[in-house]
Amino acid sequence: MQTMKLSGISRLILSLAIVAGAWLIALPWIARQPAEHDSWTSLNQSGIDPSAMYYSELEVMKPILERINRTGRLEK
Repeated sequence: MQTMKLSGISRLILSLAIVAGAWLIALPWIARQPAEHDSWTSLNQSGIDPSAMYYSELEVMKPILERINRTGRLEK
């Protein structure tokens, strides 16, 4: 049984095609989904740039950060 080996150039082209497919097809499709679109619209109407947000600024992080500050360590 002969296995097919890809050359370095072939692997590079395949990798670039996968990244391009994700960037040009998958991500725009996700952005068009209603839940994601509503989230971005809400942030834009509030004047928030989602690309400039830190995880520590998210509402869900407040209890975690409070616990870290109280105990001095991250617990599950």
